[in-house]
Amino acid sequence: MCSTCAGKQRLPEPCRDCGRTRPVAARDARGPQCHACWRRQHRALCTRCGQDRPALGTLDGRPYCPYCWEKVRPSAEVCADCGRMPAALTSRQDGLRRCQRCHQAKPVPCARCGTVAKAERHWPEGPVCLTCVDTVRFTHATCTTCRQHRPVFGRDAGGNPTCPECAGIQLAYTCTVCGGMGRIHSRRRCPPCRAAQRLDEVFTAGPDHLRAELAPLREHLARYPSPYTLISYLDGAGGRLIHRLLTGTLACTHDSLDQLRQTASVTHLRSLLTAVGLLPSRDEHLARAQHRAQILLDTVHESTDRLLLTRYLRWTLLPAAHEHTGHLRPHHARYLLEQLRTAHAFIEYLRTTGSTLDGCTQPHVDAWLASQRWRTSYLRQFLTWAAVHGEAPRHVAVSALTTGEDRSIMSDTDRLLLAHRLEHDDTIALPDRIAGCLVLQYGQHLTRIAQLTVDDVLEHPTEPGILGLTLGSDPLWLRPRLSHLLARLINERRPDRVLARTIPTPHLFPGAHPGRPLSADHLARRLKTLGIKNLRHARNGALLSMVGSVHWKLLADLLGISDSAAQRWHTAAGADRASYVATRLKQDTATGPE
Repeated sequence: MCSTCAGKQRLPEPCRDCGRTRPVAARDARGPQCHACWRRQHRALCTRCGQDRPALGTLDGRPYCPYCWEKVRPSAEVCADCGRMPAALTSRQDGLRRCQRCHQAKPVPCARCGTVAKAERHWPEGPVCLTCVDTVRFTHATCTTCRQHRPVFGRDAGGNPTCPECAGIQLAYTCTVCGGMGRIHSRRRCPPCRAAQRLDEVFTAGPDHLRAELAPLREHLARYPSPYTLISYLDGAGGRLIHRLLTGTLACTHDSLDQLRQTASVTHLRSLLTAVGLLPSRDEHLARAQHRAQILLDTVHESTDRLLLTRYLRWTLLPAAHEHTGHLRPHHARYLLEQLRTAHAFIEYLRTTGSTLDGCTQPHVDAWLASQRWRTSYLRQFLTWAAVHGEAPRHVAVSALTTGEDRSIMSDTDRLLLAHRLEHDDTIALPDRIAGCLVLQYGQHLTRIAQLTVDDVLEHPTEPGILGLTLGSDPLWLRPRLSHLLARLINERRPDRVLARTIPTPHLFPGAHPGRPLSADHLARRLKTLGIKNLRHARNGALLSMVGSVHWKLLADLLGISDSAAQRWHTAAGADRASYVATRLKQDTATGPE
């Protein structure tokens, strides 16, 4: 028998130390001893981990706790799988000795279905996988022996069902709260009942006014479709943050959350509080950029330098960022921070040379840029601003950084074959298929694709089943197959995380946080696994293909790109400009998708 079943078989006896009638953990000449007294008597500092725990064994006169004793205890053999831990158990399948962890995780053939998987239970017929155990839990019938409606453990030769109790199997399957039969979580409750109990435990802490203030958050958490996800969230960092909100140690404001380390749990909780209306909505990318900029300013020791950088941030960088409020991209925020870091680094360099910003010379600028040419454009903007405001000399010059535009393209054969595969392969995730087609066929940037919403989708007035996207001033009508996929995406879209699926989202590509789209970087990593290794080359191939058949001005209006970019591609393709009027006149009579 295992230790749990053996403990149930032994009758409780009065403990020799505390006198209470409890199960016997140890026995010697003085009499029986309960588990609590045995642990208290054998407590010692573990030689390996240093924790004050009961000593399970000693080696060379030094005590070891149960966790460390498993790793250091003398053994003639080591684990056949990991080769590090001492062998403790022998497998009945292959006869090899393994440590306890590898023995439990070793995939073995299921005695019922034959699937090679980790054994969830060991029944008389042998190891059984989790699927077969759940089949017993969720298959109910009236047992022919006890005449009770219970799970079906097996059937006799005549097909009559037998419950686990009548078969002599100990299996927990009945919830003590609702009485339902199925999988049982901790405290002998089913997952929904355990999730409701855990939610009550979390939201009973704190004063009444804070519980009433956070009532919308509790209502939202109670609507989660997956009880396992809710239990995991409340038992983790998210539950600890909610507990701090309920006890008053953390205020329900953006400023209080900004003071914490910006982990995924803090970001997700902020999104939840914003979605349920407990926090006002704000541009998170802009707020995070301001927070990081303030952290950078706090590291500046010289008061004059800090004042100069604060002026540069407040009157030049932030107004430019506020122009994109509501749709500030992550690369815009990174660009803002890099401008501030460049200004700070150049001022610190001048300090090390014994100079100041108003006394910097051309050799200072050239020497600093010699090892970091990529900061040329950032320094140019800062010195221009400083010269205009009288903080830097006007005769200092920073040469413009000339970069050649990458005109490399993905071959039309590879691009069209991959686009055809994305349109017809149903084994690929639907959001990846549509995003990949928009890149391969229409040359769209992933930052634009990730920000698309349901309002950007149009229905063709005369062609049933044809959908379009509002990317520029003119609607872009999609191919029929891609229109069908887009219609499916509108109905089937859902965030990656279960915790965000109960909040409606307008985005076609919802992200993990409620109310926010999928990041372009994450979408790029997913497309690379599908074969789009270089997104720029794929976009270049699509634009070069379209500019040969559509005038550059019409292409700019359809795809939402700038006129200068469309004209550059028009020139690179070797086309002329005389076809603009004829193409525009022909547009009124053209029908069907572009």
